[in-house]
Amino acid sequence: LGQSEKFGERLRPFNANIHEVQFGVNLDLFDSSKATVAPPSLATLPRPILGYSGGLHRFVDFELLRDVARAYPAGSLVLVGPLQSPPGELRNEANVHFLGPVGIRTLPSLVAAFDVALIPYRLATYTDTVFPTKLYEYLAMGRPVVSTDLPEVRKLGLPPFAVRLAADGDRFVAAIGEAIRDQDPALAADRAWLARRRDWRPIVE
Repeated sequence: LGQSEKFGERLRPFNANIHEVQFGVNLDLFDSSKATVAPPSLATLPRPILGYSGGLHRFVDFELLRDVARAYPAGSLVLVGPLQSPPGELRNEANVHFLGPVGIRTLPSLVAAFDVALIPYRLATYTDTVFPTKLYEYLAMGRPVVSTDLPEVRKLGLPPFAVRLAADGDRFVAAIGEAIRDQDPALAADRAWLARRRDWRPIVE
């Protein structure tokens, strides 16, 4: 079993019986119909709310996030998850909000309040094989996603209204502006439909 085609390539010399199983999403938790009111921690923040959920580790591009915060000073950059690496200058930006770790049952309502959901991973040998599990969580909540150009995301071939891929920082910032304009409820429903195809239950079955 492998989450990445490259992992499969590495393992086949040892065992040819390798099958790739992509990550899914827990649709019992990540259900956009159950998150209609923004949680108090986000309700009063200036919009647009640009959000990230997950560990803030060494493969998160803090410099890119700093540029995002500066490009959208009237909005809010919300980071949900444990701080695992020094964020550098990002800590000094007035519109950046570190919420820290939250319980899994709290996370869907926070994601639902994002105007744009972010996957700001550095492009490196390690992230060549990373599949961000947050991707389908974001889509299940109807959120437009902007991601750095991760191979495992690119190969999905998802439409731009769901995921915009950015090869560099300037494009990442510009793609957020495009995604901010994609707030049509019909598009949100289409994103949630894409996530339903990756429900963990049929994957496991």
